Amino acid sequence: MKRFGYLFTFLCIVLLSACKEDEPVLIFHSHSGTYSIGGNKALVVTLDGVRITEKGGEVVFETPDNKIGNITINDIIPGHGSVAIAGIELSETPEGNGIEFKGEAAISEKEKIVFAGSIINFVLTIDIQTVPITPPAAS
Repeated sequence: MKRFGYLFTFLCIVLLSACKEDEPVLIFHSHSGTYSIGGNKALVVTLDGVRITEKGGEVVFETPDNKIGNITINDIIPGHGSVAIAGIELSETPEGNGIEFKGEAAISEKEKIVFAGSIINFVLTIDIQTVPITPPAAS
Protein backbone atom coordinates (compact mmCIF):
# COMPACT_ATOMS: atom_id res chain seq x y z
CA MET A 1 0.00 0.00 0.00
CA LYS A 2 2.94 2.32 0.69
CA ARG A 3 4.10 1.84 -2.89
CA PHE A 4 0.77 3.09 -4.20
CA GLY A 5 1.03 6.11 -1.90
CA TYR A 6 4.47 6.97 -3.26
CA LEU A 7 3.32 6.38 -6.82
CA PHE A 8 0.22 8.53 -6.28
CA THR A 9 2.34 11.33 -4.76
CA PHE A 10 4.82 11.19 -7.64
CA LEU A 11 2.03 11.28 -10.24
CA CYS A 12 0.38 14.25 -8.50
CA ILE A 13 3.66 16.16 -8.48
CA VAL A 14 4.27 15.48 -12.16
CA LEU A 15 0.73 16.20 -13.30
CA LEU A 16 0.04 19.21 -11.12
CA SER A 17 3.30 21.05 -11.64
CA ALA A 18 2.90 23.45 -14.54
CA CYS A 19 5.23 25.36 -16.79
CA LYS A 20 4.99 29.11 -16.87
CA GLU A 21 2.94 30.05 -19.89
CA ASP A 22 3.60 33.77 -19.58
CA GLU A 23 7.24 33.47 -20.58
CA PRO A 24 7.91 33.49 -24.32
CA VAL A 25 9.53 30.50 -25.93
CA LEU A 26 12.69 31.66 -27.66
CA ILE A 27 13.34 29.86 -30.90
CA PHE A 28 16.78 30.66 -32.23
CA HIS A 29 17.58 29.90 -35.83
CA SER A 30 21.22 30.50 -36.52
CA HIS A 31 21.46 32.43 -39.74
CA SER A 32 25.25 32.63 -39.47
CA GLY A 33 27.23 30.73 -42.05
CA THR A 34 28.68 30.70 -45.53
CA TYR A 35 26.11 31.00 -48.31
CA SER A 36 27.11 30.02 -51.84
CA ILE A 37 25.41 29.42 -55.17
CA GLY A 38 24.46 25.74 -55.20
CA GLY A 39 25.62 25.20 -51.60
CA ASN A 40 23.81 23.74 -48.58
CA LYS A 41 23.08 27.29 -47.50
CA ALA A 42 21.96 28.71 -50.84
CA LEU A 43 22.82 32.15 -52.18
CA VAL A 44 20.71 34.14 -54.66
CA VAL A 45 22.57 37.27 -55.83
CA THR A 46 21.48 40.07 -58.12
CA LEU A 47 24.27 42.50 -59.03
CA ASP A 48 23.23 45.70 -60.81
CA GLY A 49 19.99 44.05 -61.94
CA VAL A 50 21.62 40.86 -63.28
CA ARG A 51 21.26 37.57 -61.43
CA ILE A 52 24.60 35.88 -60.78
CA THR A 53 24.48 32.17 -61.57
CA GLU A 54 28.15 31.18 -61.75
CA LYS A 55 29.44 29.20 -58.81
CA GLY A 56 32.44 30.53 -56.94
CA GLY A 57 31.16 33.62 -55.17
CA GLU A 58 29.97 33.46 -51.60
CA VAL A 59 28.60 35.58 -48.80
CA VAL A 60 29.72 34.93 -45.24
CA PHE A 61 27.02 36.10 -42.82
CA GLU A 62 27.59 36.35 -39.08
CA THR A 63 25.22 37.38 -36.30
CA PRO A 64 25.36 36.51 -32.62
CA ASP A 65 21.83 37.67 -31.85
CA ASN A 66 19.81 38.18 -35.07
CA LYS A 67 19.84 41.94 -34.38
CA ILE A 68 23.21 43.09 -35.75
CA GLY A 69 25.09 41.29 -38.50
CA ASN A 70 28.33 41.29 -40.45
CA ILE A 71 28.62 40.34 -44.11
CA THR A 72 31.67 39.50 -46.17
CA ILE A 73 31.01 39.36 -49.92
CA ASN A 74 33.65 37.24 -51.67
CA ASP A 75 34.30 37.10 -55.43
CA ILE A 76 30.98 38.64 -56.48
CA ILE A 77 31.68 42.34 -57.12
CA PRO A 78 34.08 42.71 -60.09
CA GLY A 79 37.38 44.31 -59.13
CA HIS A 80 36.80 43.72 -55.42
CA GLY A 81 37.79 40.26 -54.21
CA SER A 82 36.38 40.64 -50.72
CA VAL A 83 34.11 43.33 -49.27
CA ALA A 84 33.44 43.28 -45.52
CA ILE A 85 30.51 45.20 -44.02
CA ALA A 86 30.01 45.30 -40.25
CA GLY A 87 27.20 46.51 -38.00
CA ILE A 88 24.23 45.85 -40.29
CA GLU A 89 20.87 46.21 -38.55
CA LEU A 90 18.70 43.11 -38.91
CA SER A 91 14.94 42.87 -38.56
CA GLU A 92 12.38 40.10 -38.73
CA THR A 93 10.59 39.62 -42.05
CA PRO A 94 6.92 40.71 -42.08
CA GLU A 95 5.88 37.04 -42.26
CA GLY A 96 8.09 36.21 -39.27
CA ASN A 97 9.93 33.42 -41.09
CA GLY A 98 13.39 34.97 -41.41
CA ILE A 99 15.45 38.13 -41.17
CA GLU A 100 16.02 41.03 -43.55
CA PHE A 101 18.63 43.74 -43.86
CA LYS A 102 19.66 46.70 -45.99
CA GLY A 103 22.39 49.30 -46.10
CA GLU A 104 25.23 50.78 -48.05
CA ALA A 105 29.00 50.75 -47.84
CA ALA A 106 31.89 52.39 -49.68
CA ILE A 107 34.00 49.85 -51.54
CA SER A 108 36.50 52.36 -52.94
CA GLU A 109 37.02 56.12 -53.06
CA LYS A 110 34.85 56.31 -56.17
CA GLU A 111 32.27 53.58 -55.67
CA LYS A 112 29.83 52.30 -53.06
CA ILE A 113 27.31 49.49 -52.89
CA VAL A 114 23.68 49.73 -51.87
CA PHE A 115 22.28 46.36 -50.78
CA ALA A 116 19.12 44.77 -49.46
CA GLY A 117 18.47 41.15 -48.65
CA SER A 118 16.89 38.48 -46.53
CA ILE A 119 17.56 35.05 -45.12
CA ILE A 120 14.63 32.65 -45.18
CA ASN A 121 14.94 28.86 -44.78
CA PHE A 122 18.73 28.85 -45.20
CA VAL A 123 18.54 30.87 -48.44
CA LEU A 124 20.29 34.24 -48.48
CA THR A 125 18.87 36.53 -51.16
CA ILE A 126 20.74 39.79 -51.75
CA ASP A 127 20.37 42.58 -54.29
CA ILE A 128 23.53 44.65 -54.73
CA GLN A 129 23.75 47.89 -56.70
CA THR A 130 27.11 49.53 -57.39
CA VAL A 131 26.84 53.31 -57.33
CA PRO A 132 29.50 55.91 -58.16
CA ILE A 133 30.39 58.27 -55.33
CA THR A 134 30.12 61.82 -56.53
CA PRO A 135 32.46 64.29 -54.87
CA PRO A 136 30.81 67.23 -53.13
CA ALA A 137 30.43 70.30 -55.30
CA ALA A 138 33.00 73.02 -54.72
CA SER A 139 31.57 76.17 -53.19
